[in-house]
Amino acid sequence: MQVKNLAKRGLVCLFLTLITLVSVGFCADAVLDVVPQGSLFCVKVNNFDAAIGQLDQFTMGLAPMTPSMMLRMQIAGLLGDPTLSGLNTAGNFAVFGLPKEKTEETGEPDLYVVVLLPVKDYQQFVSASPSVGEPDAQGVSKIANKPMVAVKAGSFAMLGKEADSAKLIEIAKAVSSGSNSMAKSIDADMAKLATEMPIWAYGDIEKINEVFGPQIQKAFAEAKTQMQQQSAGMPQMGKMSEMMNVYFGLINDFLGQGKYASVSLKPEPTVLRIHEIIAAKPGTDMAGLLTVDSTLPKTNKLAGLMEDGAAINCAAKVQSKWMEKCGKLSMDFYKSMMAQEEADKWQKIMNDGVAAMGNTLMMTCKADTAAKPPFAVKYVVEIKDKAKYQQVYDESMKLMTEGAMADFYKEMGVDIKFDYKKAASSHNGVAIDSLKYSIEMTDTNSPQAMMIKQMYGEGINYLMALTDNYFIATIGSDKEAAIKGLIDSAKSGQMKAPSGEVSAAMALIEGSAEADFVGSINIVRLMQMGMSFMPMPMPIPFDQIPTTSNIAFAGKVADGKLVADVAIPKQHIQELMTGMQMLMMQQMQQQQQMQTP
Repeated sequence: MQVKNLAKRGLVCLFLTLITLVSVGFCADAVLDVVPQGSLFCVKVNNFDAAIGQLDQFTMGLAPMTPSMMLRMQIAGLLGDPTLSGLNTAGNFAVFGLPKEKTEETGEPDLYVVVLLPVKDYQQFVSASPSVGEPDAQGVSKIANKPMVAVKAGSFAMLGKEADSAKLIEIAKAVSSGSNSMAKSIDADMAKLATEMPIWAYGDIEKINEVFGPQIQKAFAEAKTQMQQQSAGMPQMGKMSEMMNVYFGLINDFLGQGKYASVSLKPEPTVLRIHEIIAAKPGTDMAGLLTVDSTLPKTNKLAGLMEDGAAINCAAKVQSKWMEKCGKLSMDFYKSMMAQEEADKWQKIMNDGVAAMGNTLMMTCKADTAAKPPFAVKYVVEIKDKAKYQQVYDESMKLMTEGAMADFYKEMGVDIKFDYKKAASSHNGVAIDSLKYSIEMTDTNSPQAMMIKQMYGEGINYLMALTDNYFIATIGSDKEAAIKGLIDSAKSGQMKAPSGEVSAAMALIEGSAEADFVGSINIVRLMQMGMSFMPMPMPIPFDQIPTTSNIAFAGKVADGKLVADVAIPKQHIQELMTGMQMLMMQQMQQQQQMQTP
């Protein structure tokens, strides 16, 4: 009996040991053990054969040559081995960049760019690769006809520039000694993605800013100086310079407060999935923005208003801190064109508007060739304080039609006029206001004036309404019917669920119904809008290209991170290619007609 018990215990221990070993083997990542800590970026392909094979399946029929064929040809040309027999092509391939010390010649930073190729046996790799020479006393193999070398680093052949041989040797020794590597510096979420996703890319924003920040600041300073010099004879350029400072500030905030960013690809036969993460440094304003707002609803009840046939759909949950930040950025951008008193009024309007907003909003935009400009828009935002929002709305209309913004554009040769009519009509007991936003060049005979006339016609015409719970705005040839339909939906309190194209797009991303923002993009329809804007109509009517698929996107913020997913259906790329082929054929026919006497 004791023997049986001991045997059982032994089997259990053996089983647990095997499980532990398998788990450790699964979690370990040989690539990240080689990539040095402090690398600026790393791109990793897990199981090259499988990952690139998946990409081949997705691109089949889209390109004459598959990604695997192109990559294998490049590697084979480098090594001189068309079969890649010395490589473990079921292993993990990678490229990483490590900062160099500043050079004496320029005083500017540079990078060591290193390639990791998994090998079955390093000496076998050298023997099977005609272009790779035998290792010298320091273990460095020269690559024929290329200013490159190879060095053994763990289970990898590490390739880099011949001039960087000393650094490659240093990295290889660090692998042997178990010194600090990227595996020890990235967080658990990144380590999981780096192991599980077929293709994974990582960028250390903190390190990039440390290395290249001074160069970026120098470029900003030069751009500012150039604008200031130009403003001597053109006062409006001085204001443009102040506006550019806002963009520079945004980039500085991102570089100074960002921690890392990653992009992972998961190809499937019918869809390419992209997973993106941006993480902020703890304790920064950026980290504060990327946190969960517990007051927000689980799902967005306005998502069902997103439309089939749209070029862009988006439904989002309204985080007040985000809206306040956007309002401040807007004022930073525009305050150069107005007096401080007016800027303060606009800032108060924006703050009050955010305070009166509810938890959700929705926007949809589609091509509308019957309208000038050639698009139709529906915009709905939930409100929680109708009286406050009405006050904000009235004050903003007054400032818009009487304020200094139009004067600013006039200095730039653009005459902008607002024609606002309160309660121009009504529907179902709700007043509907109209706003015409016209754009003209002060020189009405200039080519720019004729172009704007062609693009915008008599101007952009809005209809706007305020129900008990929603602010609604519409643009386009069917704007009246659109706003009436939205008023009816708002008054009934019944918002439909997503359906058709929208539902199909959302289904591509797991959990999209509970995302902080979700939507779709149709590039074919965007091109239709773009072509319609052109002064000379393009020869192909993009609205005749059948397109029913959409690129889907969704994202959330939590724990100082923005996590977003994008799904690109293969069908959508095929639809886009059909449109481009039709465009090229039409252009060729036109050229032939012009050449025919």
